[in-house]
Amino acid sequence: MYRLVALDLDGTLVGHDGLVCEEHRLALKRVQQMGLEVMLVTARTWADTQPLVHELRITSPTICYTGAATYDPSGRPLQCQLLGLQSLRRITAWADAEGWPLRIFHPCGTEVQSHPTTEYVNKIGAWFVEPHQYVQQMSEYVQMHEEAVQVVLLGSRSVEAACARLGELPGVTATAYDRMTFQSRLHLLEPGVSKGAALAAYCRQREIPRPSVIAMGDTAADASMISWAGVGVAMGWAPEPVRSAADLVTSPNDAAPVATALKQLVGDVR
Repeated sequence: MYRLVALDLDGTLVGHDGLVCEEHRLALKRVQQMGLEVMLVTARTWADTQPLVHELRITSPTICYTGAATYDPSGRPLQCQLLGLQSLRRITAWADAEGWPLRIFHPCGTEVQSHPTTEYVNKIGAWFVEPHQYVQQMSEYVQMHEEAVQVVLLGSRSVEAACARLGELPGVTATAYDRMTFQSRLHLLEPGVSKGAALAAYCRQREIPRPSVIAMGDTAADASMISWAGVGVAMGWAPEPVRSAADLVTSPNDAAPVATALKQLVGDVR
């Protein structure tokens, strides 16, 4: 009945300790042996995702940058939707004027940030990975380095202030992660870009029917693919709107929720 399992990484397949537990490893190995495709769908860069692709022996493409780019298992880009130059310049001028920490992700994998921040930690409790370069004025930097696949505002204060002013940024898709926490991020992307849109595009190309797709995640960025898939699974700790979009919600106390959900949906995978 099912043909593809789409999995968010951090907080879903990857635990809060930053590791993929043994139960999840065995479950993915089993479903691939059963003939299902396993697709990783993440906000991470390809460079940050590649070790897991190889470690878990994923043979399907991987969706990165919250849906803005898809790569085959060798790292070859299959699609990449760049943020428009006009929007990029508006965003960087906005952030410079307000003093908000801003990180630009280039399609080559380079990450550049406007200035350091101590107001952000990622979901596994470590401070955000250092960028390749810090710059004083991001708006000046983009005049010479124009292409970006994703722009991220960091920290709860900047995210809350930016969300209140998103009407000033037409032509941008904005997804907030964990607002009002030290994990706050606001992802700014080309219009129409989302995890759900990228997953749907891949399934159309492969002629995989929507009812044959399982998608799992735990943040607002995952809601689009959870609601699009034939069966959407939300982690028990996901925000209420994400849980409401799902067909199945795991227990918040489950240490191996992906394995538990797959066992319920496709049979014994442990």
